[in-house]
Amino acid sequence: MLNNLSDKNSISNIIAQNIREEFNQKVANQDYIDINLINFYIDEIKWLLEERENKNLSTYFVRHGQTDRNLDKKMNPGDVDSVLNSTWIDDSTEMWVLCVENKINVDVIISSWLSRTKQTGEIIWNQIEETQWTKIKYLEDTLLKEMFAWTLKDLSHEELYKISWAKNSTELRVWYKNIQNNWIESLEYFELRVMIGIYKTLLDNKEKNIMYVGHSGTSRVYKRIIEWHSIEKTHYNLDSVPNSLVFELELLNQKFSSILDKEAA
Repeated sequence: MLNNLSDKNSISNIIAQNIREEFNQKVANQDYIDINLINFYIDEIKWLLEERENKNLSTYFVRHGQTDRNLDKKMNPGDVDSVLNSTWIDDSTEMWVLCVENKINVDVIISSWLSRTKQTGEIIWNQIEETQWTKIKYLEDTLLKEMFAWTLKDLSHEELYKISWAKNSTELRVWYKNIQNNWIESLEYFELRVMIGIYKTLLDNKEKNIMYVGHSGTSRVYKRIIEWHSIEKTHYNLDSVPNSLVFELELLNQKFSSILDKEAA
């Protein structure tokens, strides 16, 4: 583990810049991704989360609200900029009233720069701005976006079943995330860029209560860090988290748990 903060930032900046450049150039060669590098970031993020918990700082994750593509069971990847539907905006607002009543303590909100996460972040902001001084921060690059889908991005789940060998949702995820069918972004590549985004924002906000607004795929990366699943189990077997439901990351208890479930317990 690196102990020098400047060394950590230098490594992250170099890798993040390389990833941005490769996305911009549409480079498909991902053979260089080393699983040890992913494990390095898992260890470093765990260290930062443990440090945060020892300071009584909270870290939350919420998946964006529902879009029409979610409703129609269409792919909703990082290379599709869908927006929230009007019904879900109203439902999300009502849910956030409950969350505020449960006294979520948030200092900074960090989302990917896709419209569906930005809109969700704005709903959160509108519900808590009267009781807390909160600065919404958007990470305006590719790092916290959903996994890319390339040629599969406009297909529905039913259409994917017809062109694949999959018979259930787990098999469909295995087929879809296989590099032969989705060459723009391997699982390892996706995990590495999301972990770099998490790592850098944790470093930049070490004394703040953080809420991440993300996606179904990125939620699995957070769960993998907290619950220490294998990469295969994380992305093939774990269920998606529901739209707009808030989870708290509890490293010491190894829990990625809904705050509303915690309130009811």
